Amino acid sequence: MLLSAPHPRMLYFVLLLAMSPVVQVVISISPGVKQEYFGLFVDAGSSSSKLKLYKWSPPKSTSSMPEITLINSTKIHTPIKDFYDDWEGLDDYIDNMLEWGAERIPESKHRTTPILLQATAGMRYLTGEMTKTLMTKVREILSNSSRNPFAPILHNDVSVISGEEEGVYAWIAANYLLGFFEGNKTVSQSVGVMEMGGGSTQITFIPEGPNYAGEFQVRLANRRYSLYVHSYLNFGASAIDREILHQLQSGMDEIPDHLEDPCMLKGDNKTVSMEQGGSTNVLGDGNAARCGDILYEILKPAEGIECQPKPCAIRQVYQPAIGNGTFYATQAFTYAPGTLNAVREDGTLDLEKMLAGADELCNMTFEDAKDMFPGRENYISSDCRMGNYIPRLFQNYGFNLKTQNIIVTSKIKSQKIDWALGAMMMKLSDRFASSRGTFSILCPTQSGPMDNGGSASHLTGLYRIPIITMAMAMPLILRFVNITPV
Repeated sequence: MLLSAPHPRMLYFVLLLAMSPVVQVVISISPGVKQEYFGLFVDAGSSSSKLKLYKWSPPKSTSSMPEITLINSTKIHTPIKDFYDDWEGLDDYIDNMLEWGAERIPESKHRTTPILLQATAGMRYLTGEMTKTLMTKVREILSNSSRNPFAPILHNDVSVISGEEEGVYAWIAANYLLGFFEGNKTVSQSVGVMEMGGGSTQITFIPEGPNYAGEFQVRLANRRYSLYVHSYLNFGASAIDREILHQLQSGMDEIPDHLEDPCMLKGDNKTVSMEQGGSTNVLGDGNAARCGDILYEILKPAEGIECQPKPCAIRQVYQPAIGNGTFYATQAFTYAPGTLNAVREDGTLDLEKMLAGADELCNMTFEDAKDMFPGRENYISSDCRMGNYIPRLFQNYGFNLKTQNIIVTSKIKSQKIDWALGAMMMKLSDRFASSRGTFSILCPTQSGPMDNGGSASHLTGLYRIPIITMAMAMPLILRFVNITPV
């Protein structure tokens, strides 16, 4: 039956909608035919930018996930934050990224390849205005189709993500690689994830009991998951060193000529810049017991009225009970346990052995430790510090020293456990909630509180879902453009 002609104003509305930046024609999907596409991801970290090239296939149904695999990656050792106010340098920086991707993705796939740039902890140290300006400049470059050969970007494709987002994306990545999202798995079959970068550390899991704060709702493959997640800025592998120095300087009115760091090996030294200006020399003092005392003060949970709601894990931060589930500890959590031989044959972390190994290591001189651990010369003092820090951090989370529930690894089934994988998974799921869709109309949201200098308190990207797929929109379009359906 021939459909009636549309009202001119309604046709005008449809045309405007089709031209809107939130409408993105990306691919054409043929039912029953497996098709492969690409995605380019830029992990703009505190000390470098990592480019990751993914190959993916659309989900087979509304209750399944896209199939996604990392096929190539590279690191640019200059972080993007260093280009604030150097716009010519930023131009070259982004152009080199685009060129790297274009050389590795078939030209016929360029315009169907999304490119995403997500910045993490390093950018969170910039002022809000600096962050907003820098991200705006990056968007301007990637929005220029004469320079960017890939799919048009959406506003939120370039953003500074919160630490909580990073934690949830890592949780998605680990559970995806373990196959948790396929089939009717119970929430008890999910794993928790603890990850650590240079500036921050995150813990994410599905609580077994009630959750009074830090809850984030994630919908994937037509299922909703209620997560607890918290990101501790300044508690990452590099940042905890600054926290230790802050404790050592506590009570001093002036910058000292030197500081003696018990979490650094004797004979090791470095020069550090101080917050109030100037610099000082830090000398290793190698004392595991004193290092532990300092870390206890840094991690000490609040009590009484200062802890609301209860219980607190670190300082005034609430955390529900971790339960008896399995947790994966990844990224910077994997280095020191290997050095200290604290990983059991089944891959689980032996916290007691780690503390004992740290005690032995921290009492060595820098020169003796370098001889005993060849290849770790640049990291051996860090292994002393982290060997004391990690077990105490996990104790604050609620693990006992005899736990066998922590698996230490950087990979699952040969794929790296990487928050970037979870972020790309989420972005692709945004675009393709149905295997029948050929485009999505996305509900636009702000790009994240960090863009405007606010505190990151929610996951902006995780609540954004396609509100109209092609399957939903086709009858409306047919009616408006006067086409007889087959």
